[in-house]
Amino acid sequence: MLFVLGTKHNEYSYYHTSPMKLFEYMASRTPIVASKTPAVMQAVSDAEVVFYTPDDAKSLAEKIEYTIACRAELALKTDAAYKKVLPLAWERRANSVLKFIASHT
Repeated sequence: MLFVLGTKHNEYSYYHTSPMKLFEYMASRTPIVASKTPAVMQAVSDAEVVFYTPDDAKSLAEKIEYTIACRAELALKTDAAYKKVLPLAWERRANSVLKFIASHT
């Protein structure tokens, strides 16, 4: 299980920071427990991660317990996360740039 922590106490982080590690986590096919911030929700949904309420230790503990107890359901989320992140792989991005350059020369 991997964690993407977040807080409501830092406005910039809450609304604008989408951690790079989130995309690495998605590629790892490991269950993710993430803070439900607008910034994180721009990248993922309930289909890919288990959200907890920011700054709420009880919510985080409940989501950790849920993640441990519901392995079969989490397999669907990890597969969805992996599929969602595939188009963002560096090799794909590089090939896209090379195709763009080739089409404009």
